[in-house]
Amino acid sequence: MFISRQGKSKVHLLIDVQKVEQVNQFKYLGSLISDDGYATEDIRAKIAMGKAFFIDKKKLLTGILNCEQKKRIIKSTVWK
Repeated sequence: MFISRQGKSKVHLLIDVQKVEQVNQFKYLGSLISDDGYATEDIRAKIAMGKAFFIDKKKLLTGILNCEQKKRIIKSTVWK
């Protein structure tokens, strides 16, 4: 796969007589690479992953833990 920064025009790339697929975006080493050069989709995806983690751990923060223990959990997950 490859991305062209020459607008939306199609670019034909051949490697060893095989055509390489041109895409608008793909994930590489955990980051979303897009043809427009902006990381908005990647940022949104990472925020969604963080939100999903916190929703999953919501039971810890609404349970019977005292306030100091809840602060320690938030500090270790958010400000780490």
